[in-house]
Amino acid sequence: MDRNNTIGLVLISVIFVGWFYWSYSQQEAIVKSKKETIVSDSTTVKKDTATAPVIASPVIAPVSASDTLFAVADTASSTVTITTPDYTATLSGKGAVLTSFQIDKYLNLGKPVELISEPKTGNLNYQLKLANGSVVNTRDLSFKLMNDKSDYVLKGDKDSIQIAFSSNTVNNQVILATYTFHSSGYVIDHKLVLKDFQTVLTSQQILLEWKNGIAYSEPDKVAEATGAEAFYHAEDNHDNLNATATDVDEELIYAKSFNWTSIRTKYFAVALENVDKKANSAKIYGRTYNDAQEKPTEIYNMIQYIPYNAESYWEKSTRITLTPLDYYYLKGLDNELQSMMSLGIPWVVKPISEYFVLPLFIFLKNYLPSWGLVIIIFTLIIKLLLYPLTQSQTQGMKKMATVAPLMKEMQEKYKDDKEKLQQEMLKLYREHGYNPLAGCLPMLLQMPILFALYTVFANAIEFRQSSFLWIDDLSLPDMLFHLPFTIPFYGSHFSLFAFLVAGSQIIQMKMQPQTDKTQAAIMMWVFPVMMLMIFNNLSAGLNMYYFLFNVLTLAQQWFYNQKESSLLSNSVTVTTGKK
Repeated sequence: MDRNNTIGLVLISVIFVGWFYWSYSQQEAIVKSKKETIVSDSTTVKKDTATAPVIASPVIAPVSASDTLFAVADTASSTVTITTPDYTATLSGKGAVLTSFQIDKYLNLGKPVELISEPKTGNLNYQLKLANGSVVNTRDLSFKLMNDKSDYVLKGDKDSIQIAFSSNTVNNQVILATYTFHSSGYVIDHKLVLKDFQTVLTSQQILLEWKNGIAYSEPDKVAEATGAEAFYHAEDNHDNLNATATDVDEELIYAKSFNWTSIRTKYFAVALENVDKKANSAKIYGRTYNDAQEKPTEIYNMIQYIPYNAESYWEKSTRITLTPLDYYYLKGLDNELQSMMSLGIPWVVKPISEYFVLPLFIFLKNYLPSWGLVIIIFTLIIKLLLYPLTQSQTQGMKKMATVAPLMKEMQEKYKDDKEKLQQEMLKLYREHGYNPLAGCLPMLLQMPILFALYTVFANAIEFRQSSFLWIDDLSLPDMLFHLPFTIPFYGSHFSLFAFLVAGSQIIQMKMQPQTDKTQAAIMMWVFPVMMLMIFNNLSAGLNMYYFLFNVLTLAQQWFYNQKESSLLSNSVTVTTGKK
């Protein structure tokens, strides 16, 4: 291995280690800075939660509503369940809120994944400021169920049901909350109506809140916290908030009309779509909390601000999407919700993930019974696509072995004339058709694919809990067994595929022609050890791909070496015969 290849390998390794370690462990950092940064339209603020948010109108700290205003009887026991082929939802008369939303297709500890993180009070709330200065939170009110049934099952392709709740004041002002459920998909149409509140509410704004994100559902809490974010999206602007502070809330404010706000975990999300465009500003905020095991949990909230001008009839329509992060389902909604998904660095990795890796995976899965087989066929395809380059790399290494002794002679001969040395070296390269940079090209081209695969395996819900051979979940490291201690940078488990990747790397380096035996011996162990430490914490699917790719490269090198040996043997035979 020559100097250029060595430098290339080391640099690529350093970049890969730094990038992965930062993305995986950033959630455990404690951010104590309280500096405020204000940007026009999109404002990121770190503030103590006791301070009112900076927005067009101030947010009023919630207090209890007057008991004499709402006289409806307590109907907290009034619940209704809606079952569709995709999920089971439960609504409660206490607050007219969703208290459960279970997605049947995906499991958590053997049960359908639950997305509602606040089963007693729900996550959705409207905050109304009364003329007397107090605040009413709709989640605290008792509502009467207007439907005549408490259980609905939607089966047909176009089935839907509207569930209505009402809450009345002593003066017959009415709050009406309706939810429309559909038989397919994960979209719920929601509307809140206020009747005759013009003398009761102040003429300012009403707040629509989604508090405390959605429930966590994955065994690896660090990885799930890493994937958690909050978003806003407008026609000409969008941004996301990844809160790492543990002592203060971090905020992101957008003071214009927008399309939607959302909160995601690793594989699931909730979005509130501003379908009627009445909300004219939004805020997303959150922080990182450490649990009893000192593992980070990111909790996000979102608020939409809706003007209220003392109207006798006021309504707000919102589309609630509680959904798995299924790229093609979200893209089919035609509202850019797929932009919530983490598909890699824009303009570098994301296009490869979005337009090549993920589509090819989905296409192959239509014809293959398991994701493990999909990865095998995918690896063969990538190897075939890169075959000309890797073949050129192998040939270049052979040429390097031939050129290296001549290079040393020239370096010794022209050690006092750098200009002459450079000229003779270029001449030598041309005579032997050797390009010292060509050996790094296949590796450099494969790195974006590796990053795209890392992103897809870590975020595509298709791989979640997909098993293959001894692997229970292709999206997680294949933990063959756990260690009784933790090794820094390596972890506390043993990944068989990570070991196989490192082992195949050693064999591959041994098969390559070497010019500097001492340097080669060092790199032959240093580089695989680095690979082992990196890949031990990566997804089993990615490790499986890399191991198979290495095996195919080894086979290619072996056949090339056999071919070269055969040609050399024939050449010797012909020469001997002439003599």
